Amino acid sequence: RTLVQMAEMGRFMFPGELPVPDDARELFTPAVCQALGTIADVVEGAGDPPPAELERLVRGELERLGLSLKQVAQPIRVSVTGTRVGPSLFEVLYMAGPSNVAHRLRSAAKWAQS
Repeated sequence: RTLVQMAEMGRFMFPGELPVPDDARELFTPAVCQALGTIADVVEGAGDPPPAELERLVRGELERLGLSLKQVAQPIRVSVTGTRVGPSLFEVLYMAGPSNVAHRLRSAAKWAQS
């Protein structure tokens, strides 16, 4: 609705830390935290693929780990954007860029385990 809101919603596209809301801590189980680290490796190693390819890679890795996207989608979104709402998850990952995504996933997993 406002330029300030637009800037806040687009913050995830720029480098730097984004705080994970304290009320999201329950999303980060030990299995999810482990998966975030693995997904960070996958995203970082993939280069800069389009959203559909990111989805294929992430879903494949989750299948290998025995997890569903439903179990990790919200923790991934919160880790990368600092919020529980936003555009399509894989569009968000694409727009944020692989290095930001990987860094934020690892940082959120460390935060949740502390």
